[in-house]
Amino acid sequence: MRKILLVDICGTITVKNTTLDFITFLGKKPNFLSIFLGRLAWRFFKNDYLRKKYIKTTYGMSCNELSLYAIKYVEQLELDQVILEFINKYREDHELYFVTASLDIIASQLANRLKICGYYASELNYIEGVSVGCLKIDLLDKKDSVLSSILSGENQVTMISDNFGDYDIMKSCNDAWAVARDNNALKFWRAKSINIINRS
Repeated sequence: MRKILLVDICGTITVKNTTLDFITFLGKKPNFLSIFLGRLAWRFFKNDYLRKKYIKTTYGMSCNELSLYAIKYVEQLELDQVILEFINKYREDHELYFVTASLDIIASQLANRLKICGYYASELNYIEGVSVGCLKIDLLDKKDSVLSSILSGENQVTMISDNFGDYDIMKSCNDAWAVARDNNALKFWRAKSINIINRS
């Protein structure tokens, strides 16, 4: 039997949305109108228009160039030390994996920085090593698509995440911890009877 800890990235080990924050770090942020419309689309329709606009700005950048920027970005990324200390309690007898909708180039560098076994993440689409400005694989609210083998069988699985969309996966785990960063999150997770790490 394998003991596995699944760890979300954005909002969990860092307060940042690392995809948007990374692209801002590149100096490639969309224009004001796109950002305004994107926030409205997410607030009222839960549409990820803004995320797509940010990702589109990577068009024409090489995989190597983006990977080098990802190294620099992750080096300066501020992490939640309370959550990291909590995760460290599992290191001795668990395999640790990131499962995130963030970009794989970010997840890869964070895995290196924190000595995580591996990761499941969204992937940019490249043609001949150059970004075409969209995703090849998108795990936003689709993490279950890559976790079936881990969640099946006799594995003992624990998950740590702040994402409401991860609740169904948490129900399939042996144990789960929700990171709550505001009162709305506290109310949501209490109603779901999930263990809470209060970071509000």
